[in-house]
Amino acid sequence: MIDTEEYEGHSPQDEWTLRGIDGQNLVNFYSISDEEKATLTSYWLTCPATTANTRLIADVPLILQALIDEREEKRRFALYVEAEIKRLRDAIAAIANNIEAVELGYTSPYVVSDDLQLSEIFEDLRKVIE
Repeated sequence: MIDTEEYEGHSPQDEWTLRGIDGQNLVNFYSISDEEKATLTSYWLTCPATTANTRLIADVPLILQALIDEREEKRRFALYVEAEIKRLRDAIAAIANNIEAVELGYTSPYVVSDDLQLSEIFEDLRKVIE
């Protein structure tokens, strides 16, 4: 996790300017087309000279990597949650089918004798939930 306190007080976005050199011409990077951007030979960023701005510029690669890592972590977590939801739905459906089978008098793995063994069904349900 990046400590953002060291960037507190950085200049707002409208005080930052990215410029480039197109041959001998100085151009504002954001006011030209993509085709024109491809012809630029160098770039530079201008902003007020503050410690917070300097730290922010120096840490841009770290910040970008942290954002990429966070996005990947969220994607993996979403896949895990999806799989877990499917597993629980499938298990609950199987338990519901067993309850229905018992109610209809069909053979069920939970019927050990003529007595209805719903306690075992509910025990399995609790295991699935945990």
